[in-house]
Order: sequence, then structure tokens, then C-alpha cells
Amino acid sequence: MTEGHKHPPYLAIFGALAALTAVELAAAIALASHKALLIMILVTLALVKAGLVAAYFMHLKFERKTFIVIVCFPLLLAVVLITALFPDVGWMHGGSRHTAATHEGGATGGAPPAEGGAPTAPAEAK
Repeated sequence: MTEGHKHPPYLAIFGALAALTAVELAAAIALASHKALLIMILVTLALVKAGLVAAYFMHLKFERKTFIVIVCFPLLLAVVLITALFPDVGWMHGGSRHTAATHEGGATGGAPPAEGGAPTAPAEAK
């Protein structure tokens, strides 16, 4: 029985994944107050870990380059679509210039409904 490639160093890859997980944990603790930076670091580390898993445990490192492109293209497309669509859904979580008043008040500029359910009249300028 012939082998097409040498077996990857599974324990070394496991050690690298464990070390990256420790870095993620340390970053989460150290950067708890810097949410945007923390998210960028954690996503980057997760992509590195996913790349290691795909390259060694899924044996993509030993595949033909065209197969790798076929596998990686959907991931790239997903990242592009999420990045492109994020501004459209950002207002749902308070991350945009839109507020609940601009969406609920409509074109008249009325305030959101009060506790009783009836919309309040917009304040008049003096």
C-alpha cells in the first residue's frame, strides 16, 4: 500500500490549536472593555484555527490547488456578503445612526408610542 503523502504532525497541530485557544482566552479577559478590537482578534484567531484544521485534519494541504480554491471560494463569498450586508442590519442592534424613533415615527417624525400604545405628537419648535 503506497501513501501519497507523509502523515501530518497531529500532536503539533493539537498543541498549536491549544495555544491559540489560550491566546483567545487571554485576549477575552484582557480586552473585555474593547469590544471591537476583541471581536477582530477573536475572529482572526478563529480563522487561523479553522485554516489549521482544514489544512491538516481535512488533508487540504495535500490536495490539488484547484480543489482548495473550490473549497475556499464559498468561505470568501460568505465573508464578503456578511461584510456588505452588515450596514443593512446594524440598526437592529443599535449599531447605526437609525433609531427606533425614526423607524416607528415614520415620515411625520412622531415619537415612538407611549406606554399606553398611542403615538405622541412631535414636539413643536419655539
